[in-house]
Amino acid sequence: MRYKKAPIIESICEFRFSADSRWDNAMPGLIYGPLREEFPNRTQAIALQARVQEVPDGIEQQIAGVDRIRFARQDATALVQVGAHFLAINHVAPYPGWPAFRPLIDKALAAYREVADPTGIQRIGLRYINSFPFAQGEVFEHESLFNFYPHLGPDLPQRVSTFVCGVTYNHDGELNLLRLQASTALAPDLKQPAINLDLDYFTNTPLGVSFDTVHEWLETAHRRIEDTFEGAITEKLRQTLEPEA
Repeated sequence: MRYKKAPIIESICEFRFSADSRWDNAMPGLIYGPLREEFPNRTQAIALQARVQEVPDGIEQQIAGVDRIRFARQDATALVQVGAHFLAINHVAPYPGWPAFRPLIDKALAAYREVADPTGIQRIGLRYINSFPFAQGEVFEHESLFNFYPHLGPDLPQRVSTFVCGVTYNHDGELNLLRLQASTALAPDLKQPAINLDLDYFTNTPLGVSFDTVHEWLETAHRRIEDTFEGAITEKLRQTLEPEA
């Protein structure tokens, strides 16, 4: 469903490709070529990435910095991030709708494949972060607006300052997972408190999606995210978002 007051503050589609795919430092510039007109602003960044490995005493997690090249629109509403075996497409508010966001994904993926020719898709994720601001000091009545919120038994205090709760749904025999999380946060203006509703759909099996089936996977992922979002909000909240006919 489309809304005039869409609560989406960011949408992200992320690809991780097989580690045996070739990569060199010249590739980001070549990928930039067909994307330059729409994403003219090119910058370099360091992203933090967690890595788990076995050590003599057990398992150790390491945090390492990895290079990312970012191509952004002039108005900074959308950007493409590329790196070794990595591609992400981000869009911040105002979200233009799936019919406009999906072609950005297709265009960036085609440019990446043309240059890097990855051998396979290790993981895909499609994620939507929604924000629902409310006034400072306002008592937020979760049960009237959401069908998904923390349950507090009658013997517990009912007024909370912060919370986070989440569930993970299995799809297709656990080949794909959908993580739904609700939490307190700050609104994008950093001035108001908000409730964030975060929906992240991703593959749970390495190489479970081929390049021949990636388009079908994206459509299914979006449909399931949309259905879960609609199920997580009440009709009262839905009407405040002003559904489009």
